[in-house]
Amino acid sequence: MLTQFRNQKKMLIFFLWLVIAAFIGTIFLVWGVGNNKNKANYAIKVNEHQISYGEFKNAYDQTSKAIRQVLGGQPIPKSINVEKRVVDELINKYLMLDEAKRLKIPVSNVEVLTEISRIPAFQNNGVFDRERYLQILQANRIRPEAYESDFKQRITLKKVENVIHNSVGVTQLEVENEYKYRNTAANISFVILDPKKYKSQVKFTEKQLEDFYNANKENYRVPEKIKLKYVEFSPDNFKDNSTVSEEEIETYFIQHKKDFTIPETVTAQHIIIKVKDWNDKKEVEEARKKINMILKKAKAGEDFSELAKKYSEGPSKDKGGDLGTFKRGDMIKEFEDVAFSMKDGEISGVVKTSYGFHIIKVNKHVQGKDLKLDEAKDEIIKKIKKEKSKSAYRNYVLQTYKQILKASNISAYAANHKDLKTKETGYFAKGEVVPPFDATFNKMDSLFKLGVSEISSIVDMNGKQYIFEVEDKKDSYIPEFKEVKKKIKDDYIAAEALKIAEKKANDLIKKNDIKEIAKSIKVTYQTTPNFKRIEAIPEIGVDSDLSAKIFEKKDKRILQEPYISDNKVYIIQVNEIIEPDMKGLDNESENLRAYILDLKQKEAFKDYIEKLRANAEIHINPNILPEQ
Repeated sequence: MLTQFRNQKKMLIFFLWLVIAAFIGTIFLVWGVGNNKNKANYAIKVNEHQISYGEFKNAYDQTSKAIRQVLGGQPIPKSINVEKRVVDELINKYLMLDEAKRLKIPVSNVEVLTEISRIPAFQNNGVFDRERYLQILQANRIRPEAYESDFKQRITLKKVENVIHNSVGVTQLEVENEYKYRNTAANISFVILDPKKYKSQVKFTEKQLEDFYNANKENYRVPEKIKLKYVEFSPDNFKDNSTVSEEEIETYFIQHKKDFTIPETVTAQHIIIKVKDWNDKKEVEEARKKINMILKKAKAGEDFSELAKKYSEGPSKDKGGDLGTFKRGDMIKEFEDVAFSMKDGEISGVVKTSYGFHIIKVNKHVQGKDLKLDEAKDEIIKKIKKEKSKSAYRNYVLQTYKQILKASNISAYAANHKDLKTKETGYFAKGEVVPPFDATFNKMDSLFKLGVSEISSIVDMNGKQYIFEVEDKKDSYIPEFKEVKKKIKDDYIAAEALKIAEKKANDLIKKNDIKEIAKSIKVTYQTTPNFKRIEAIPEIGVDSDLSAKIFEKKDKRILQEPYISDNKVYIIQVNEIIEPDMKGLDNESENLRAYILDLKQKEAFKDYIEKLRANAEIHINPNILPEQ
């Protein structure tokens, strides 16, 4: 079973439960405009549950955002069907809610409030703050009852999940087999047949090139390209002459009084004698004697910096034990409790921490204080002006956008507003780098959905805002044979040379000895160091299918099929399969057990859901998944 898991394609693993919590704003979506067929007032129906288009759109947006984050901001590949993924997760969600009802799994209001109170965002100094909770929800336009209802669903789903997960376990034999699977090693020898050497043997006619072109036309397709006109807005170029009134200053000061404090600080040096093992009485006693000896010298007036350089065992030794200036919370508690109780120039006694024994010298102790309005005034003015400038800038961009919309597009607006600076891109296809933008721009696939003369929404990119207009489009097309004949010729020769190399390899494999094969074609064979099944094959790379073939037998042999990678043909001989020493099992047992349990739990969940789906009434609106 575990092998089956490993051989499945490992796409991105997303939420086991897709619980919709995005109540921030209201999203409306009109589906099937201009098409009267298959109209329904829901996106998905699961038994008695009707999932709205709004919920589906919310889930779709969240999932798309999560996938792009996992991909490092890159566009989502077509191989990932986001719509289907979201549909499946929403169906799973409501099937599980029905199952929770059938199993009579209770979730009390106390449980909900307890879980919410544990969320750091709603806490103040580690304690749940109801006012903060309500303020955050209000700021995001979330009703408390809606948020709490959603949270109750999350807990319910988690409880059903736990019921399924608790139905499986892991045996010791499974752990041992997984350890053997991971730690069995092999080494191989191989020769490489480079198809480039066989290019001279490739002969062709014009007809063969044309046939090759006709069979592989899509490989020569020129993608759709667009050209953009755009307006760039930068906060750096925006001038705001807003003034700040005394009333605004006072109001800001009252509302943000906690921000205007000078923290208590200490500037200090220290000497440390480390203790590695507090259970080693001898080590502790020797360290204690040494620190007491140093303390006597320091108290007698010897230079503290020189003592630190000579005796201290910490990283600050070379700087005379200088720790710089720190505030409460920056140091370990035992250390700072003493440091903040001392006066300027004072030397402490011996201070014990988990690191060892310290002597502290405080050079400067500054008491914290709350600033008065006059003391904070300049900073407040800067903050208010900055906020006003941001607000004015956003409003300026929005108003310009509205005026452009009213005029229909950038071109029409610019015709009557000569002061508007517009820029243009060259023609580009999806995924191409578009000067002057960086790779962030490659995510802008939505621009290709616009028609000529249509404009985008306001786009935030690298701290600037943009409005784009599609100035022109060039449709995707397949060029005529004559246009790409040179590339066709190169591709045909490369493909045929690879076939020749593969045929040659199949003939050579019959010799059944890598040394003889290498000798017959006058090349040097290579032998790899030992590698494990789950590791990359040295000099070849990661290939699970090839690894399976290498490890499937124990005897020395030539693989009976050549391996092709990066337009090279490999003949591979398995030299040795090395069973692992089971002594290492104890160190890995816990992690292996957790890994196997996770796989089995996922499979149990999958089976459970499949059974629920088989007995459920499910209808998916074709406007969401037309292919269904």
